[in-house]
Amino acid sequence: MKEIKFVEDNRGDWYADLPDYPGPKADCEMVFGADSMLLMLAEGKDNVTLAISDIEDEIPNAVELKLLREGGSEGGGYYYFAEGEIEIWLCDVTKFVMGYIPSIIYFTVINETN
Repeated sequence: MKEIKFVEDNRGDWYADLPDYPGPKADCEMVFGADSMLLMLAEGKDNVTLAISDIEDEIPNAVELKLLREGGSEGGGYYYFAEGEIEIWLCDVTKFVMGYIPSIIYFTVINETN
């Protein structure tokens, strides 16, 4: 299980806060539905921390992101977030975090602060 904090900047763009990520901050921007999911999960706050795993039993009462298809030339993968009834795209930074593109990502909100 990993914990990842997501932060909304003053323009309303969401980013994964990954200090050890070797690439540019722009790679960590949450787009194509992932930003909408975070907005929903943050419930009006400008950040939200998620516990994430590819192992169901690591996170009790987890919500699932189910892989619909890998991203092809753009990388990453397209996932379905059933709770929000939206399709999201997670870029190849997912490989940095998870080590690969999992068929299911389990997560739960563990911290909401302003």
